[in-house]
Amino acid sequence: MLKRFTMFLLFILCFLFVGKVYAMPYSEEYKSDKFVENDKSKIYKIINAYKDNGVIDGYVGVGTNGSQGIIVKYDSKFNIVKTVTYDCNCDFSTIIPAYSADGIIDGYIVTANLGNKVLMVEFSLDLVAINKEDGGSPEVAFNMVDYSYDENGNIDGYIYLAEVFSFSTYSVDALVYKYDLEMKIVWKNSVASYRVDSYSGVVPSYKNGAIDGYILTGYTYNNGVTEFIQKIDLNGNIIWTKNIVLKDSKYSVTDVSLAYEDNKPVGVIAVAKTSNISADNEYGVIARISFDGEIENVQEITNLVNSGFEKIIPNKNEKGAVEGYIVAGYIDFKTYKEDAKSLLMLEIDNELNVKWSNISDGFRYYKDVIYGYDENGILDGLFTVSCPGFGLNENELVIKYKIKEYNIKVNGINGSVSSSLKVSKEGETITFESTGDSGYVLDSIKVVTESGKIVEVTNNSFIMPNEDVVIEVIYKLVENNENKNPDTYGGLMVVLIIAFVLSIMNFILLKRNKVSIV
Repeated sequence: MLKRFTMFLLFILCFLFVGKVYAMPYSEEYKSDKFVENDKSKIYKIINAYKDNGVIDGYVGVGTNGSQGIIVKYDSKFNIVKTVTYDCNCDFSTIIPAYSADGIIDGYIVTANLGNKVLMVEFSLDLVAINKEDGGSPEVAFNMVDYSYDENGNIDGYIYLAEVFSFSTYSVDALVYKYDLEMKIVWKNSVASYRVDSYSGVVPSYKNGAIDGYILTGYTYNNGVTEFIQKIDLNGNIIWTKNIVLKDSKYSVTDVSLAYEDNKPVGVIAVAKTSNISADNEYGVIARISFDGEIENVQEITNLVNSGFEKIIPNKNEKGAVEGYIVAGYIDFKTYKEDAKSLLMLEIDNELNVKWSNISDGFRYYKDVIYGYDENGILDGLFTVSCPGFGLNENELVIKYKIKEYNIKVNGINGSVSSSLKVSKEGETITFESTGDSGYVLDSIKVVTESGKIVEVTNNSFIMPNEDVVIEVIYKLVENNENKNPDTYGGLMVVLIIAFVLSIMNFILLKRNKVSIV
């Protein structure tokens, strides 16, 4: 118990003395480790679900119940709507939305590894199996799936990252396949330059604003772990393959995302985890890489001791603009069994600086992060899914993080104030109106946060910060109006002036005429 407390204290102190990290802009709405119909079932991957018109209306997860693949539809509150089993003696491991030839989402593509061949199944939006492909090379395991593109940037099929084990050479080769929208193979290729390889991520490559191929990342166990990055053209031809070193050889790339500036793709963000979790003081690594394969920036997140990163997605605001990147993984306090970890999520900016981080109770690591939406299809947060543990927590853990909303209070002195919103999310524009009481004019306007910071106000509007705020408007009494009766004092002054003038005139006349008045 003392050891656990000591590790936790060291972790907190590390946070206090390494950089400034802001509060997490999400609040935990709920968590559950019971989002399947029985304890034997497990969910490995979750994506947003869609209606016929492309509107998001919930979530779809894939996994296994031990002997069958399962696909589950959830509503926006993560209640189970429908569960479908697929008799394949396999685990469903990946899922992405399926597109029709005219660019409409019309179902889901699900993949599984049968042990001696690859299985792909297409489901309709209401989870009916409508197509399957069980070809491919023997001994192939699919790692992930993404979209392929034509010369005009339109989705024209699917890119599958795989690895194949050769019993004759006892080696593994990384493979990349392209399938068309009907799930027919178009081409396949292999790194074919290392002894033991695995692809871990793929994103489109851009040149002059247009997609010109794909950037793939992975790692090889060739005399130690070595990361590599590779570019292939739209036809699968290898353009170049480069070794990259993320700090040292103890890390392996686990996921990639496009890097953005002004909402335009400018490169790749890669995240990695340590390959030696038994050592002390390991750290997760994040790297930014150009579309030419050059490392532009590498950050080892040293204030998150013994951490590793598994997933990365662009962090979008409600208008769809990329404002950073959400990274998820684990942090290992080394206080439980070897595979027991705490769930870790953080946000980084374009310079790879940590903006905030959050640790949640759980085991193993986050294996998926997706955007959360409300009943109206409006982005309102994030969903995370953790990998099940062994012996400690057999179930996955899903957590819904909702975008925090902050209170807006008003305080009108000698007048009234009304705000366009009573609660708001960070970054929203808030407008307000105010009216003074009769006889009062505006004196000052001030917006102050709960911690006492002054918020800039322009034309009765401001940008909502990540704190509660008070809008304070003060009115003051009109000048020369205090305790005065203009009718009384004005009339008296007129009478006095007239009397004074008449007295002067009368004195002058008397002097001139030397008249004595008795």
